[in-house]
Amino acid sequence: VGLGSAQADLRQYVEAQVNFEHAIELDADCANAYLGLGMVASLQKRMHQAIGYYERALSLAPNMYEAQINLGAAWVALGKYESALVVFKRVLEMNPASIMALSNIVYCTSFDPAGSAGRYLEYAREYGQSVAQLAQPYSPRERAGGVPECLKVGLVSSDFYGHPVGYFLDGFMGHVDADKLEFHAFSNSVQNDALTER
Repeated sequence: VGLGSAQADLRQYVEAQVNFEHAIELDADCANAYLGLGMVASLQKRMHQAIGYYERALSLAPNMYEAQINLGAAWVALGKYESALVVFKRVLEMNPASIMALSNIVYCTSFDPAGSAGRYLEYAREYGQSVAQLAQPYSPRERAGGVPECLKVGLVSSDFYGHPVGYFLDGFMGHVDADKLEFHAFSNSVQNDALTER
């Protein structure tokens, strides 16, 4: 399983799949091997197969965090947000401190046509509070002459437009102290709109 994981990291997907399948031949109940097969399938955009592998891994190890998160991500990749929400909410029940699950719940809820704005806002606030607890206060260093150094932050995304990421950043930037933080945005997308220009 370790060799297959290393090969997957190196994008040697065929070799990785062979090693994960060999691990299953040695131990048909090896949840990590099914997880590995799911990851290889996900990386190759074979989401339906990935879902089957993640579900098999979870049938063997129901509390396997990575398989649960990856299963939810595969549903998101297929645009099946309701199925993804079921998975991420289950993860959050088992691990209330899971920032990854909460982040994905916020994301998926934004696509739910039947969802309420109030519930979305509750999830977003809960996510914000969870992340804020992990944040460390920034203490600027002083440059020569006693002038505090401004922290420069680079943002790279393909979502600097009418997308949840763009809307989040638009609201966030209004609360930034420009004397302490200097942002530089790098878009890796050709998609632009009025939000991008702002």
